[in-house]
Amino acid sequence: MIRINKGFIDEETENYAKTASHILQQRDDLIDCSLGVNPYGISKKLINHINEFNIDHINYYPESNDSLKEILLKYWEPVITLMPDQVQLTHGAMGACELVNKILLNENAKVLGYCPQFTDYIFDVEKCGAAFEYISLKKEDNYAFDTSEFLEAINESFTAVYIDNPNNPTGQVISISDIEKIVKKASECGVAVIIDEAYGDYMSDSNSSACLVNTYENLFVIRSFSKAFGMAGLRVGYVVLPMSLVRYFEKVLFAFPINSLGQFFAYFILDDRQFLVDCVKNIKASNQLIQNSVRKLKVATTSDELPISTISHPDPSINLYEEFLAEGVLTNSCASYLTLDKSSVRLRVPVEIERVIKAIENIEKRINQG
Repeated sequence: MIRINKGFIDEETENYAKTASHILQQRDDLIDCSLGVNPYGISKKLINHINEFNIDHINYYPESNDSLKEILLKYWEPVITLMPDQVQLTHGAMGACELVNKILLNENAKVLGYCPQFTDYIFDVEKCGAAFEYISLKKEDNYAFDTSEFLEAINESFTAVYIDNPNNPTGQVISISDIEKIVKKASECGVAVIIDEAYGDYMSDSNSSACLVNTYENLFVIRSFSKAFGMAGLRVGYVVLPMSLVRYFEKVLFAFPINSLGQFFAYFILDDRQFLVDCVKNIKASNQLIQNSVRKLKVATTSDELPISTISHPDPSINLYEEFLAEGVLTNSCASYLTLDKSSVRLRVPVEIERVIKAIENIEKRINQG
């Protein structure tokens, strides 16, 4: 038997993305509220550029990302001045997480997080042979993040701190002032901080931890074009980091981290800020409709501008995922999220919000009947 990294030997972990894709292939009658894509698709302005892509370029490796980096630097200019090397393109946000973990983690490492949060990052920590420890968000506090408690937990025994902001699955946003307290405390302890902002384009740029990379040298900020910008199928992400960490990141970076088509569309997607403004406006209205319709179910602490939220059933024995599925609404079960269980789901708002409202009404009728 060959020697397998111990992080791969444990039982197979549940992958909600595979589950959702499998069910969507089987049924075409469902309202998809599962994977964290932008429910309003992609900027229609990109249509103006589709014919500009030279299909013959597929035969070659992607060109340099220098031009795309310059566009990203201009995008961030209102809140921070960055050097080109401080922006590193990656294969989606998860690809960025894996590369950062490759720099930091080994079997002697410990990562501090809070839960519930993005499960695939936790799985990757374990695959690296490292240990993941966490602060539990409390049900009695409606799963609101407690900055003071988290700060108390940071110490020199940890190699890294992982924060997803906005949070997946609740959609809550941690303020930049609280994030800076965490980064500062970690810096004093010699601990790296990874801020996963995959959903970050739904919040204000001024709340991004990218604003801190010229102040602190222990910070990796991960961003994605997959969520708010609607490019999930093209797998483009990037990392913003201090200059002092660039040389380490470049050692683990692939020669061609993004594909030609993703690179091409990313050139233009940042031009349409109005698309994001309109999406956030519509998402906020949908979230308010959901919260106004809920009586017996419970919505965890969230931000109305985020397309995802966590909804829980008062009966812990109920499989809320199956309850929604019976109503024709596909969600993500929270059974795979640490500190949550099958009685909770992550719901991503769809365009067809009326069917979700109706599903909630029917589920709550069954609660009343019970």
